[in-house]
Amino acid sequence: MEVDLVFLDKVFAIAVGNLGTLLRIVPSRRRQVI
Repeated sequence: MEVDLVFLDKVFAIAVGNLGTLLRIVPSRRRQVI
């Protein structure tokens, strides 16, 4: 169980990080396109 929880924590952290980068990249791309 502990290993599974750690794995889920890592996946969650990676998912949040990806969302953060997407939120930063998308606006920059929109600005360039406009």
